[in-house]
Amino acid sequence: MIPGFRFAILLGLLFSVASCDRNEETFFDIQRDEHGFIPEPQLADNASETEVVGEGLMKAQFYIPESVWTTFDSYKEDATDPFTTPSRSFKPTKLPRSTPQERLEEAGIAFAEGAYARYDDKAEILTIVQTSEQMELVEAFLESIHVDFEKQILAVAEIYRVPALAALEVMESIRSHGDHTPERNAVLETVRSGKSELLTVPTILCRSGQRAKTSEILFEQPEIHADDEGDAPESRQIPLVEMETDIVLGADEYTVDANLQLTFRSDDRPEVERALAVQTTLHDGKWQLLGSWNVGENEMMLIFFSASVQSLGY
Repeated sequence: MIPGFRFAILLGLLFSVASCDRNEETFFDIQRDEHGFIPEPQLADNASETEVVGEGLMKAQFYIPESVWTTFDSYKEDATDPFTTPSRSFKPTKLPRSTPQERLEEAGIAFAEGAYARYDDKAEILTIVQTSEQMELVEAFLESIHVDFEKQILAVAEIYRVPALAALEVMESIRSHGDHTPERNAVLETVRSGKSELLTVPTILCRSGQRAKTSEILFEQPEIHADDEGDAPESRQIPLVEMETDIVLGADEYTVDANLQLTFRSDDRPEVERALAVQTTLHDGKWQLLGSWNVGENEMMLIFFSASVQSLGY
């Protein structure tokens, strides 16, 4: 087929999708917040708003991961003053675990009648009921043992095989949006219903600013005949999926700059290599449709990509 003629057909299909009555049934159920996505503001500390619970007492909650909370016993010798920064060169101790109130009392915080400290292991929430003066010391102590961990990024690509008209429907939907998460979720739903196919999901966990690579390789063993002489022929390595990333976390620790190179060969036609090289900026945990490939006359492949920021701290 003449390339220009084929392009004209695809363009015509695209305009036909755009002009369809929106009340008609569509292939994908794409749900998007009409107000768009606005990230929630980041609080200066990890304390919730305090509330008065009794005469002279107030209640506050703090999110503290259990991995950090269980190290509090190791600070006993260093953190007697809530305004001093404890040593980070501690060694794990085998002392019996203290109660939350005991740990805070050892840091110099007094508990009057009706005041208490409780820690929920499942929710990883520390609940404090204290006087306003002692609550300031609690916040200062918790801030002093705050441990910052370097963030890492989980990069995920998803390659789908969908009907050609459905792919054009997705492309029309993303035309005026930078966040393609609703389209990706809609495509995933059609996989569950058997209308589309999820071909592969290459995934990499990497540090910001570090190159990372993952690959899936097919080893093709050549046939050996009885009359062959000499050394046996070597097997041929065919990379079915290769994804290489160079991802940098933005200064706001929310946007991600991604440099992505992706190649893909299907199991049924490993001789056909499809490649994608792209640089993009996306929001933490959100999906973008980075490209598409033709598969015959009636099907296309869609490549969605996401980068999620992870932290070992809190």
